[in-house]
Amino acid sequence: MYTIKFLQTALDDLKEIALYISKELSNPEAAYKLTETIIQKANTLSDFPYGRPVYNPLKKLEKEYRSIFVNNYTIFYWIEEKRKRVIIARIIYSKRNIEKIIK
Repeated sequence: MYTIKFLQTALDDLKEIALYISKELSNPEAAYKLTETIIQKANTLSDFPYGRPVYNPLKKLEKEYRSIFVNNYTIFYWIEEKRKRVIIARIIYSKRNIEKIIK
């Protein structure tokens, strides 16, 4: 079993998602449900993190990112095998230009 660690960037993404849905779309209940769903989905990676596809952008990245989809959002993560840890790096709206965001 792997431990899950959210980077600050992922936590900031999650906060931004919640604020946008809650304030801009005036739907705090939906914001709460979505953030809970995202966290729950991320936590499922502890059992089998290699079960998700490797993200293959046009340019080579520092890390081997993998992704998991939750509604209209994509969770990007990598695996630290030596530490048995999954690092949640970003949570991004799937229709954004992801290659400009993921480095």
